[in-house]
Amino acid sequence: PQAKIEGLGSGFIIDKSGYIVTNNHVIDGADDIKVTLTDGRELAAKLIGTDPQTDLALIKVEPKGELPSVSFADSAKAQRELGWTPKFADIESIVATAWKWHESHPRGYADR
Repeated sequence: PQAKIEGLGSGFIIDKSGYIVTNNHVIDGADDIKVTLTDGRELAAKLIGTDPQTDLALIKVEPKGELPSVSFADSAKAQRELGWTPKFADIESIVATAWKWHESHPRGYADR
């Protein structure tokens, strides 16, 4: 029998109905995907799509009710107000501090 391998990762809930963006390398080849929310709920997830080149994956859980989710800014408005075009590292830093990540930041694992 083949040994079971578990991978751990994180992601962001991008839609209250349960769409989550995570890393492709975390779910690549997974038989099962489970998501643990910060309130302790564990939900099964299904793979919606992947982009190995950017290492992104979209998964979906079926919650009972709405989930807290991140919101995206209007990038054109932000550029006008900031007076500069953010680079990826700037955006990553802004995201890390500005989003209420603790409410919409699930942890999960994939069984392979």
